[in-house]
Amino acid sequence: MCNYVGSATSTQRSHLDTVHGIPDPKATKDPKQSTLHNYKRPPIRIDILRKLIVEWIVDRHHTFNEMESEALRKIFEYLDPRSTNALMSKKTTRSDVNKYFETAKVAVKERLSLARSRIHISYDLWTSPNHKAMIAIVAHWMSEDYEVKTALLAIREVHGEHTGENIANVVYPVLKEYNIHDRFGYFVGDNATNNDTSVEWLDQLLRDEGYDGFEPDRR
Repeated sequence: MCNYVGSATSTQRSHLDTVHGIPDPKATKDPKQSTLHNYKRPPIRIDILRKLIVEWIVDRHHTFNEMESEALRKIFEYLDPRSTNALMSKKTTRSDVNKYFETAKVAVKERLSLARSRIHISYDLWTSPNHKAMIAIVAHWMSEDYEVKTALLAIREVHGEHTGENIANVVYPVLKEYNIHDRFGYFVGDNATNNDTSVEWLDQLLRDEGYDGFEPDRR
């Protein structure tokens, strides 16, 4: 609640505009234009804006060259010239993407370390539009709050044939990166033969490093 005493309506209008950011809608013919013109812009946090830009690039699958677009710079300049300080070179953009990925990876590792259950995994292969064999590796577990959680751990390229051994040689290092190779629970996948053999190879890799192996449940 604000108590204000003014001798003239013009003074009251000035007070509402300068103190509360409420412009006089009669100041122009278009109240919307008046509001936009008198909008008090908050300070720009360059670090937050850069993170939002990275999220946009990753979400929309844009190339890093997008940040060097003159058309994009003009949009930022029009909205607020200060925002152009967040526009980066493609090299800096790549660096920022890697930085935020590593930050997210640390958060996932922490959540996995607090899991109430073993870590169950699923993975599947597909061919990318540029004809590369890719595999996505996903973890499933019970959190410290006893809620079922799922997280994408990695998307990696599989070189050579899609044999169980090649698949295991891609999956196992990812499990070690997240420190869950010794907490491996169940594997969920389709009935492809190479999935069965990949689990057998994972079992052998565990035993070779001194960990207990496991017997897959093929129900």
